[in-house]
Amino acid sequence: MPFTDAVIHEMQRFIDLIPMGVARKTTRDVEFRGYYIPKRNCMGEALARMEIFLLVVTILQNFALEPELPREDLDLRPDVSGIGNLPKPYKMAFIPR
Repeated sequence: MPFTDAVIHEMQRFIDLIPMGVARKTTRDVEFRGYYIPKRNCMGEALARMEIFLLVVTILQNFALEPELPREDLDLRPDVSGIGNLPKPYKMAFIPR
């Protein structure tokens, strides 16, 4: 499982969709309209990581993944737009194990 977790982190690092980043936590304690917001990480981050892990593990346990193109013809560089990096569309076969 540590290897699977490392692969997921590498996939997320490799395709940085929004290079400039989006704020996911407050940088300091904030009071806004009478509400106190302490400095903290995104509250949904742990749930999102767990869901991604379960999805990837389930797919890898039940399917062998094969690209439609020969591996040497795959170009993994994203298309760059003004806002972010967009992965190129590829077709992939999910072959039941």
